[in-house]
Amino acid sequence: MNAAPGAHIDFGCDGVLTFDECTGPIDRVLLDPAFIFRALVASEPGHENAAAFLAHLDLHETAMIVSSVFEVELLDIVDHLGRPELVEAWQEHLRSSSVHVVPLDGVLPDVKDLMSAAGVPVSVALQIVTAWAAGASAVVTTRAAFASVGELPLCVSNDTVAAVRALRS
Repeated sequence: MNAAPGAHIDFGCDGVLTFDECTGPIDRVLLDPAFIFRALVASEPGHENAAAFLAHLDLHETAMIVSSVFEVELLDIVDHLGRPELVEAWQEHLRSSSVHVVPLDGVLPDVKDLMSAAGVPVSVALQIVTAWAAGASAVVTTRAAFASVGELPLCVSNDTVAAVRALRS
């Protein structure tokens, strides 16, 4: 797996780079909710690295894709943690970035098929199918479960890269 369609960087033979290794522009990426949460919440482990990578994507004018389910997940997190400032932080990001929201109805039929074929949880299947539907060049995540679907290159956190590469080898 070399450069992904629409990407300007080489993801190598395993299709995996850390945030620090993704130094060039990428045309379109899907932002996994776990990554967004880490980038927005200063107390999260790895926050600085995730926030810096989100800024890198902005700097390179990367089209960022999220599932319409993300905002519901965000509201659930806000309700559970009592952190209403996360909604404002996300809204600020939406105002200053190129974020495209993909509606659930366009991808839902393929989620169950991917869950069965790749053995991934519904949350991962939803994100992967959303990435495919939106023509993403890569997925930005902090979760190793995405490694099970090798068709899409991954930009991953430093604490996830070893597990992702092991699963992809």
